Amino acid sequence: MIHSLKFWFYILIIVSVVVGIVALDLGDFDIFYAAGQAVLQGVNPYTVTGFYSPLYVALAFAPLTILPLPIAFHVYAGLTIFLYGVAFYLLTRRIGMTIALMCSPFPLMTAYFGNLEAWVLIGAVCAPWVGIWLVLSKPQMGLILAALWVWVAFRCSVGRGAKLLAPVGIVYLLSFALGMWQASPLSKEWNISLRLS
Repeated sequence: MIHSLKFWFYILIIVSVVVGIVALDLGDFDIFYAAGQAVLQGVNPYTVTGFYSPLYVALAFAPLTILPLPIAFHVYAGLTIFLYGVAFYLLTRRIGMTIALMCSPFPLMTAYFGNLEAWVLIGAVCAPWVGIWLVLSKPQMGLILAALWVWVAFRCSVGRGAKLLAPVGIVYLLSFALGMWQASPLSKEWNISLRLS
């Protein structure tokens, strides 16, 4: 039963509901949600106060914005726990350990605050050409691993290094051109109102 898709579906629903019920503060989720709304409206996502992630993060959140904010938060919280579960299983190959780790404070707090740490962890266990996008979704956490992957790729061959670095590099340059990190994350307003500036 533990290896069945039905089991994982129940875990996803239960954790999503639990996290959604106790959530009094949406943490960073409302910022990502507003950035996704901006993309769908054709507005620069960097006009959203507090959004300073790469452009593809706003694009990834855009589909969630077809749902009302509370429902989208529940879906994202469940998806976060599910991603942690996949990453933990790939790291341990043990279902019992995976479930215990899924219920530990770090994944639950990440889901509670609607943040991107699960993306970084799942990226770390993926092949570098996929993982680099995920670990750099939160560069303050994934930059060292991404730099290591690029270094190893360039040591193998310049072409391999360029194939790994060029796509994500171009997207980062575009993100900076549009306004990524124009304000310091230390000056972020925590009482965000979900309104585009």
